[in-house]
Amino acid sequence: MEAVFCREAFRLGASGAESFSREGFPEEWGEKWLELNGRLSALKPARESRAASAALGRNFLAAVAALGDFPPLRAALLASRQSADAKGSAIHHAAAFGLAAGALGLDEERAVLAYLHQSVASLVSACQRLLPLGQSDALRILWNLKPAMIAAAARAGAHVASDARCFMPLLDWGAMEHTALRTRLFVS
Repeated sequence: MEAVFCREAFRLGASGAESFSREGFPEEWGEKWLELNGRLSALKPARESRAASAALGRNFLAAVAALGDFPPLRAALLASRQSADAKGSAIHHAAAFGLAAGALGLDEERAVLAYLHQSVASLVSACQRLLPLGQSDALRILWNLKPAMIAAAARAGAHVASDARCFMPLLDWGAMEHTALRTRLFVS
């Protein structure tokens, strides 16, 4: 699901950077950006996973925007800031990653694969802290998941954000119960 949003944000970041000016950005562009992130928020029913994605996304986008003059990144931050007062806009990690890769002129397919790889690597890293899982086993897991990541990236290319669905009730339920735990190792 997140690969679909990463890909759509990539296309948004890659398209029309020349139409941005120092004073602003096309209004419809900002609306698309906000809609993309709003839709992804709606598909994350657990507050913890939604908040974690939004924190990662905003921090990632701000860090990349600080590297140079990238009008789509500046516009995304501005649109989200302006919207936050009115309706609480989030910048999700998948969308921020895709937007940044598009604005930087990277290859779309490689950008989506890089996003998927780093997402899975983060999960495997968390498993290493929770389970008796060594470095060799962690690397083997990542290596064995490469075909699944490639397939997910390819499937994401055949969909748009309005088609994206994700049904994982046990994961969402567990995440929703996470706030009630006495001891928590991870925020999300």
